[in-house]
Amino acid sequence: MRKSATLMVALFLGAVSVFAQDRFDYSGRWNAAVMGGPMFSISENVHSYTGQGNTADLFTAQGSIAVGYDISPAFGVRVTAGFGKNVSAENYKQTVLEYPTQRFPYTFWSVNLFADAILNVNEWAEVDSPFSPKFYAGVGVAETFGFKETGDHHPWQWEKINKTNTPIGFRFGFIGEYDFTSGIGIFVDIAGEAYMDNYNGIHPETEAHEKGEGYAGFPLDLRALASFGVIYHF
Repeated sequence: MRKSATLMVALFLGAVSVFAQDRFDYSGRWNAAVMGGPMFSISENVHSYTGQGNTADLFTAQGSIAVGYDISPAFGVRVTAGFGKNVSAENYKQTVLEYPTQRFPYTFWSVNLFADAILNVNEWAEVDSPFSPKFYAGVGVAETFGFKETGDHHPWQWEKINKTNTPIGFRFGFIGEYDFTSGIGIFVDIAGEAYMDNYNGIHPETEAHEKGEGYAGFPLDLRALASFGVIYHF
């Protein structure tokens, strides 16, 4: 009898130990998340904001939903769909002599789709913790539309801006996730995204740069995002 009781206790403690070690191993499980937060836009003519004391106007709001799958304790994948309001501006430096007091900001909307590959650092560090630092990289595509001037009407560039665009993009990011044993977690997601140069409707060619000061020479449109979200592993 005593041997049986001892064996049962040993089996119970072993099961508890295994369970404890695997508390936050979601291998073979799906997850769903919702997130949102501020976004910072950087593209052609950003000097229209930063050079005039309006840098805060480059911050807007964005949100996303995501569905993911944990392939192993170390690796996962997810697909995200995001929506947000972006800001940019037309070139005032090439029109400043004729229009010295005017500025030409505009806004537009975007739908952003990404597929991400995620690395969970805990598995490599052999750490069993409710907090999981993760890094990811992704490729995607966006649709930009709903362009609207929010300042003065540009004398010539507004008509040249493409009002619908479908640029390819890529991104890198960090996730800090804290999970509860129920499978629910909270997280912060910090990402940097880069898109083909027509994301904001302006795609200056080499000859446009040579005409004078104004256009940014970097061949990509950029966004920095900080999102706060809730995730459920099921």
